[in-house]
Amino acid sequence: MANLNILKAIAKDDKALEKIKDRINNRIWLKYSQKVALIVLNEIELKDISQKELAIKMEVSPQYINKLVKGKEKLNIETISKLESALNINILTISESRKPEPKGRVVNVDFSVDLSIDQFSTPHTAQG
Repeated sequence: MANLNILKAIAKDDKALEKIKDRINNRIWLKYSQKVALIVLNEIELKDISQKELAIKMEVSPQYINKLVKGKEKLNIETISKLESALNINILTISESRKPEPKGRVVNVDFSVDLSIDQFSTPHTAQG
């Protein structure tokens, strides 16, 4: 009975429902953020640098790095790119097999030309 009352209270609270929806929507992002956090923690340990030093390299606040290594920060490609540069690692890999196929007909053109010096005529000298 107590659980039913709690559920009724949550159902009446618009903010609680919104938080639940956000949490469900962010679950996938948070999963990736946690994986990135583990990579970052491992790298700063291997490279023997502090979170503060990483923050300086990335030009962000130490508080942001703290959130990031807790795996609670929703990451964007810019942040991942900054992490990769600061730590000199690859985090995000884009598969070549996922490249879009060109539409229409593909024409390969060979622009290589085999030239030898004998193919050119000798320059004409001015007569006069």
